[in-house]
Amino acid sequence: MFLFKLCFYHSKSVSKGGEIQLHDSKYMSQSQIEFRVARSYSLEVTKYPLIKAHGCLMVIAWMLLASIGLGFARFLKLLWPSSMPCGVKVWFAMHRAFMVLAFLCGCAGFIIIFIQVKEYSTIVGAFYTKAHPILGIITTALLVINPFMSLLRCATDNPRRPYFNWAHRAAGTISHILATIAITVGLYLPKSQVDNDAGLTIMIVYSAWHLCFFLIMSLLNDLKVNILKRNTSSKKGNAYSLNHLDQADGAEPGGIRQAPEIPNAGLRQCLMFLHVCVLAALTGALLYYVIRGNV
Repeated sequence: MFLFKLCFYHSKSVSKGGEIQLHDSKYMSQSQIEFRVARSYSLEVTKYPLIKAHGCLMVIAWMLLASIGLGFARFLKLLWPSSMPCGVKVWFAMHRAFMVLAFLCGCAGFIIIFIQVKEYSTIVGAFYTKAHPILGIITTALLVINPFMSLLRCATDNPRRPYFNWAHRAAGTISHILATIAITVGLYLPKSQVDNDAGLTIMIVYSAWHLCFFLIMSLLNDLKVNILKRNTSSKKGNAYSLNHLDQADGAEPGGIRQAPEIPNAGLRQCLMFLHVCVLAALTGALLYYVIRGNV
């Protein structure tokens, strides 16, 4: 007598434009089936815990940690000028902390997915899903290169420092954009078992919010620069000091010099706090659908 387990595959549609679609769920009987006996059998969805762990780590790394770290570095450089935690400015301390955490989560997610697939994954399906492993490898490569690039940065007064600034910013921005695309594409992979509509909605809201936040903060940055140019004698060059407080005009009696008041500092802090809250909410929502699965 031969006993077998029954597999059942499910897809939302059998065909699309005459092309057979891949299944998005796989169910397997919990026990072996004897076909000569009529009885009821329960089915359970096949789980992919390592794939879900990979997805969760990448979502946390890029949607939350890297997004916050980029925000501090891009828009909050001149805030808290008198605070020097660990001998560096607040923006740099926060940027470094969040990007180190993003680096650890991203590398862990990258290792986990290779443990699961054991080699480069060749995906069968829609053309855009085939880009997921390529995007993931490029993104992770930039994630690894960028912090080592920062360790080799030249001094702030070095004439080549602007080249480092632009290279560092370009690598970070490109990797963040590619990671967002890779996460969105990954939602449509069968083994991700994510509700595609819900996941896509979250990613659209995330991208729209990120764009609005960057536009508003960029406008405030331009306003700040124009005001400071009128009221202070700014330093030349494109470098930012990490270990020393920038000096500015406005010395008080006795020769004590104070940093100028930053325009819209309170508004910028509130917007950054709101940015963190929105990112945390969207990240939590997507993690819920990744862990819950398409049930």
